[in-house]
Amino acid sequence: MKQTKTVKEITVNAAHEAPIEASDLIVEIEPLLREYFVGDFSFDKRGVLYRLLNGQSFRIIAQKV
Repeated sequence: MKQTKTVKEITVNAAHEAPIEASDLIVEIEPLLREYFVGDFSFDKRGVLYRLLNGQSFRIIAQKV
């Protein structure tokens, strides 16, 4: 029988994961944005460009701090 990992085990494993780039984070988040927001999504050099049906546009960026 497969055992479920505890929160502590998951946290310890996460602490040893390789760092990710900001661009990788945007790629991971973009499908969630498409699922929850209505409009047009595209990628540009700085992040996700989001255009609403009313003509507004936003750039959603991830930046390592």
